[in-house]
Amino acid sequence: MKIAHLELFRDVMREGNFTGVARRRGIDPSAVSRAITTLESDLGIRLFERTTRRFAPTEAGRIYYAQTDSLIEELELAAARARDATAAPAGQLRVTASIAFGCEVLSPLVAGLRERYPALALELVLSDRPLDLVNERLDVAIRLGPAPTGDLVRRRLMTVRHRVCASPAWIAANARVTLPADLSHCDCVRFPFPGFSDRWRFRDAEGTLEEVTVSGSLVVSNALAAKRCILDGLGPGLLADWMSARELADGTLVELLPAYAVTATVFETAAWILYPSRSYIPTKVRCFIDYLADKLAP
Repeated sequence: MKIAHLELFRDVMREGNFTGVARRRGIDPSAVSRAITTLESDLGIRLFERTTRRFAPTEAGRIYYAQTDSLIEELELAAARARDATAAPAGQLRVTASIAFGCEVLSPLVAGLRERYPALALELVLSDRPLDLVNERLDVAIRLGPAPTGDLVRRRLMTVRHRVCASPAWIAANARVTLPADLSHCDCVRFPFPGFSDRWRFRDAEGTLEEVTVSGSLVVSNALAAKRCILDGLGPGLLADWMSARELADGTLVELLPAYAVTATVFETAAWILYPSRSYIPTKVRCFIDYLADKLAP
């Protein structure tokens, strides 16, 4: 009995058909069917009912799956640990992050990562929709915001702060902003992101809180596009420090109200790196996390 046949059996039980498993693995459906037939022959039992109208596991198939699912994962884990014990980081590493974070923060680090770990094949899956690590077969996710909850292991990658930014041209053409309340009279660039509010919260050096309702005729759902609009003088907007540091340094953006901390959600936000297992971290994942932590350390 081959472990590969057991793995295919598990995948068919989860997927519910041969075709989906074959597509995900990049093989022909007939190869999946032959593997299941061989496994049934080795066991001497029928695992699936297969007719032109019906495909479903038999009672024996369901029992066998319940007993072997965790064993298959343990075998895969043991093999991976053995390979990682002596090997340098290698193979495919699938990482997901938001589009803006991927473009602004991760992409500039890829060249150094490849130079350090040439056998690592990196796939950046950039999406502003949170992807499920298990279903999408992702190794690592980077999430922005308050500390995530759930079953995934999390590690703080970097603290994130927001700033109210505007272009020099906008500042020259509009009334001076000296207090948070002044923003209520401005045509602001706003985000429609979940959790973001039209009430921006400010905190001064003494810890005094103030909420300001902001409005504006321009709402942009992509952070990179919003920054472009702010750079073009279309209004002030809220930008994360990792999105605005370069432009603030070269003068193409100016921070309004630098004496205040500001947020549209909560003040304590960060970039978090998430991965599925606390008990075992593959070498490629561990090296990637350490590399990012080193490069993004304050």
